[in-house]
Amino acid sequence: MILSRDHTVEVRSTVPAIAGQTVKLYVRERVSAAAPERIAGDKVVLFVHGAGTPGSVAFDVPYQDYSWLAFLAAGYDAFAVDLTGNGRSTRPAAMNDPANLPAEQRKALGVPEAKVRTYTSAMTTLESDWNDIGAVVAYIRKLRSVERVALIGMSRGGPRAGGWAAQHPGEVSKLVLLVPGYNRTARVEAPSPPGPAPAFNTQSRTEFLAFWDSQKAGPDHYDPRAVESVWSEMLASDPVGAT
Repeated sequence: MILSRDHTVEVRSTVPAIAGQTVKLYVRERVSAAAPERIAGDKVVLFVHGAGTPGSVAFDVPYQDYSWLAFLAAGYDAFAVDLTGNGRSTRPAAMNDPANLPAEQRKALGVPEAKVRTYTSAMTTLESDWNDIGAVVAYIRKLRSVERVALIGMSRGGPRAGGWAAQHPGEVSKLVLLVPGYNRTARVEAPSPPGPAPAFNTQSRTEFLAFWDSQKAGPDHYDPRAVESVWSEMLASDPVGAT
């Protein structure tokens, strides 16, 4: 039997809109009931999510054996984080204002064209993501009394996990990057200040399904019931977006 545990990690944020404020990061743990307090040695892993789906959803799908987190919990202490602005973690106030959405999404939600944006840049940065990951890794290292943690990053979780690992190699036992987001033409220097961009976006059920369909290799490439499970969990993790 695999148990589920919830953790809250507090960190002083470096997200530009709320820099210096303390935010709460949600961390999901799956652990074997046979050894809930085991000394894990080097078998501790943290999952880092991509752009569209928080870690507690992407890596812990509650459908059949689709939870990667639960699968690894048979031999690892397995954790997944929701970074700032995602899932069950702190969401800056600007993410509750539909005026800060992209133009097409503003229009779809009936936001008047004259309504002024209260925030005009992307909400988070890679550096703020790295700050979040560092806080969670420190928390897990202390919780499990280990020196190093394995990292698994998917999609945009690739530069998030990979970038942090490159800066802190002594705290990382293994690094796995699954289809990592990568742009070889991007500038090395971070923009200062961040350039104009929507603070956040929305994803309708129609857009969600279309995204899945755009990547399938054939009509039976995925189980529709698994997709519905992911969608339901996304709504559960996002009380504002679910409205």
